[in-house]
Amino acid sequence: MNELTEREQQVYNLFVSENVSITQAAQKLNLSHRTVGNYLQKIYLKLGIKSLPDMIRQHYRN
Repeated sequence: MNELTEREQQVYNLFVSENVSITQAAQKLNLSHRTVGNYLQKIYLKLGIKSLPDMIRQHYRN
């Protein structure tokens, strides 16, 4: 997980640990929902996955 930036790591942790929606993550991070969506896309690319469910599954496998 070292390849994620600090902000990407924050977004990742919100989704896998707190099971938040994009809107909730945006509110917690004081970002727009579009920005959170952009971070998710970067995370997916770096982790070689295609969706939020894939990200959550991968997290719990490791």
